[in-house]
Amino acid sequence: MTKFLTQVVDDCIDELTTSSCINVEDAAGDISPTVYGRICSNYYLEHLTIRHFIEKLQSGLNVKELLKILADCPEYSVIPVRHNEESIQESLNRVLPIPLPKSTEFDSPHVKVFLLYQAHFTQFNGLSADYITDLRSIIDSCIRILQAMLDICITNGWLDSSISTVILLQQIIQGRWYWDHPLMALPALIDHSIDGIGPYLTIPQLQAQYDIDKKDRKLNYQEITKITKEITSCTILDEKEAKQIVEALCHWPILTIKSSTMQNGLKECPINLDNLNAQPIQLEPFKRYKLRLKIQMLGPNKNLRISNLDGILLM
Repeated sequence: MTKFLTQVVDDCIDELTTSSCINVEDAAGDISPTVYGRICSNYYLEHLTIRHFIEKLQSGLNVKELLKILADCPEYSVIPVRHNEESIQESLNRVLPIPLPKSTEFDSPHVKVFLLYQAHFTQFNGLSADYITDLRSIIDSCIRILQAMLDICITNGWLDSSISTVILLQQIIQGRWYWDHPLMALPALIDHSIDGIGPYLTIPQLQAQYDIDKKDRKLNYQEITKITKEITSCTILDEKEAKQIVEALCHWPILTIKSSTMQNGLKECPINLDNLNAQPIQLEPFKRYKLRLKIQMLGPNKNLRISNLDGILLM
């Protein structure tokens, strides 16, 4: 029994070492976690997932490449592929924006995850009840996986891959592709309706157009009715759909940077973001700086509390 248990422990240590989750000191035999091991523990991930990320993540990855890495992670190997679903996935592959090669094994759970994410971003309406259930379970577990991907990219100093990971996370939360029109994040809007409202408008600009950003309270019935009529007059939306847009615009956060400082130890240097001609701040190499931003909420939700943001800059 002792020999068996010793072998089990040795095998576990070998696996965790191969996944770069622990360090074993040969002399003393001490075991200590690595930064990857802490990430694995913090987000309750399998060590094989961390090994997969270490092998696949690198600098210069775009959103499409990160989506494939996410779908191929071992966490999704338990997603069921039912009888005859491989043919359904082949059909999905023909209509989604990022098609897989014809030689792909469509009975793989990772292929299914990759296609379901695309269906989520595309707002695909032809999914069966089983696929909708699978998509829900995939999205429920994705936040911690993506946070781990982001932490690994940040740990290695891969700024471009970190930004792409954040964009992918935003796609999942909003259920839209990053290349979609910004107004598509609002309910009930389609391309034709956006052309009527303003093809070059963003959500903050639309809020400003209806003076929502200037309100320091919730809109009253008359104000909501007025904006609703303006939207229905320039689109094919009905009154109920237009009200959904107004409600979304009122809840959409309107943020401004109240103050910003660069901190190095006990030294603080204020940054004037409004003055584009200000003298640049001299930063020393190999120093740790903290960028501190005080964020203020404007508009109808101005009384909501917003936490200050701190960012670490390594020079």
